[in-house]
Amino acid sequence: MDEDRVLLTLSRFDDEVYLLPGGEPRAGESSSTALSRHVQEQTGYEVAAHELLWIRDHTTSNHGLLLDPSGSYVVELFYRCTLSGGAVTVAPGGGPQQVAVEWVPGDRLPSVEFLPESLVEPLAAYLADRSVIPPVYVVEGA
Repeated sequence: MDEDRVLLTLSRFDDEVYLLPGGEPRAGESSSTALSRHVQEQTGYEVAAHELLWIRDHTTSNHGLLLDPSGSYVVELFYRCTLSGGAVTVAPGGGPQQVAVEWVPGDRLPSVEFLPESLVEPLAAYLADRSVIPPVYVVEGA
């Protein structure tokens, strides 16, 4: 996060979708270290992870667009991060679907295609006012 903006990747599947950068930790790697590594790989920015904001769990079959339809159970941790260095000059490496990296203002989040949808409202509210205490557990809609 930077002021009232959040750093997102833009990926193209059937449609273009904004996503928070991140990914799975390697064996023996902490979640915050993995997050910093993935953000740098996907966006070119160096970040420092701070407090945990949200926890979300779901099965991949609910989100076949991005993940496999096998029904694997996934737990996602969302941290507040700040820039710890400038952008590096390497191209983002977010996979073949990633087409861009963009700073998106919080008030624009409700009007873009963003996943997970369950984070649009709490993320936009938190970007507008850091004193807002976000719900820690994000429940997916049925």
